[in-house]
Amino acid sequence: MKGKIFISFICALIFLVVTFAFLYNSAKEDKTKGHETAIQAAKEHGFASIDEVNTFYNRNVYYIIQGKNKKGEKIIGWMKKGNTDKILIKKAKEGLSKDDVLQLIQNIDNSKPKKIKKIMLGYDDTDSKKWDIPVWEVQYIDQQNRYTYFIVSFTDDRVYKMYSIKQ
Repeated sequence: MKGKIFISFICALIFLVVTFAFLYNSAKEDKTKGHETAIQAAKEHGFASIDEVNTFYNRNVYYIIQGKNKKGEKIIGWMKKGNTDKILIKKAKEGLSKDDVLQLIQNIDNSKPKKIKKIMLGYDDTDSKKWDIPVWEVQYIDQQNRYTYFIVSFTDDRVYKMYSIKQ
């Protein structure tokens, strides 16, 4: 009887490990799906090297490609999923840096971030044409323990959206 219980336990444990591994790999694949296509398109549009590719979800999915051009200048590309013919490319120095955005949050948001959760480049393609622009999106916990989204233009310090959600 003890042998059957032990074998059943081992089988259940193996099943759980295999299931977890499958789910983990599936989630990881979804996170990087489309990156190879974005890298290939970026190289065709003037990227000499690629440092980083991220996926940004808004109304549409965008791939944010960071790298260097042939002159060695840092550049950033915003490519809408499925549209490899059109990539918006800007020199990194033409926009705000991550440090600039963090400083902006400290100056604008009176509640001051308690903990930064994520800061990333993105593309805001909401219905309004004036918001069809590259952006920085910052997610943080504020002093009142609210989850706050802060979206600022990449090219200047205009804040486009800022909203908080109680946890």
